Amino acid sequence: MQAELIDIAAVAYFMLAIGYNLTSLVLADCGSPPLAPTEPVQAILMMTALYLVYAAADSGIRGPLLAVFIFLIARFGIYRHVVGYDASRYASRFAWASAIGINVYGVCVLCITLMA
Repeated sequence: MQAELIDIAAVAYFMLAIGYNLTSLVLADCGSPPLAPTEPVQAILMMTALYLVYAAADSGIRGPLLAVFIFLIARFGIYRHVVGYDASRYASRFAWASAIGINVYGVCVLCITLMA
């Protein structure tokens, strides 16, 4: 039961990240500013690939993959947004904080998954 809840939390992270970038893409396609300076198509493809690898990996290889995922999310999903903050590059301060919050959640959930 606990493993299922952790897995659901991890899947929720991937869906949140993909959804954020999909929303950004739709906004940009409609002529509004995207949520963040991140290229949404690349981010959607990357998060989809990470999710597919996560979902398909057996427990033997999942640990090292999760460590890589955690690094990538921390570097590009948290650090880049925190250090690269420029109000003109985000749709709003809420969009900026949401990008960071979603990825902090992802790092926490994947760390728990790694330890479980």
